[in-house]
Amino acid sequence: ALENYEKLGDEVGIADSAYHLCISLLEIGENQEAIKNGERALEIYQKHNMSEYVVDTIYALGLAYLADEQNEKGLDLLNQALNEYQKTKNDEAVASVLLDLGDAQFELENFDEALEYYKKALKKYELMNDNISYANTLVTISELYEEKEEPVKAADNYVKAIEIYIKEGLKEAAGDYLKRVESMLWDLPKTSRRRIRNLLDDLKNKL
Repeated sequence: ALENYEKLGDEVGIADSAYHLCISLLEIGENQEAIKNGERALEIYQKHNMSEYVVDTIYALGLAYLADEQNEKGLDLLNQALNEYQKTKNDEAVASVLLDLGDAQFELENFDEALEYYKKALKKYELMNDNISYANTLVTISELYEEKEEPVKAADNYVKAIEIYIKEGLKEAAGDYLKRVESMLWDLPKTSRRRIRNLLDDLKNKL
């Protein structure tokens, strides 16, 4: 498709194809090719003042730079995208970028910064009544607390996620994380262990 648009001299068509190539290449780990196509799309969208397409491309490019371990550039682009999505009140996109910023900081072992981003994403999902994304984010927070060696906080967040999964009918996910928390019980202080075990017993009855 890109070659056809190039023959026709259709700049917007070229940009659209380059943007979609950027996404596809990113998914298969061809990060530098993704960056090249993303930059090409961005240049054309900016030239034509296509602001909605510009911000989506900035977001994709941020992810591509992060995947290529160009962290400073990637984080800068994600923050640009976040600011633009906030201006247009695109809550779904805001939450998505917050999660990606959290994941980037998690990867860099900046756990406290990651946690702040995840908590902001939780607030967005709560406002949107997106219970499943809320629960998925709680799971990510639990994994972060496990990395921080704070098993009680990890278990508490897993339990909250399990409760939501059960309410939403996602019993397989609930069962998987229930087993995960059970495997953590002996890492917990005695008082917390008893409390969490009681919560798990209640949840098992709902499965």
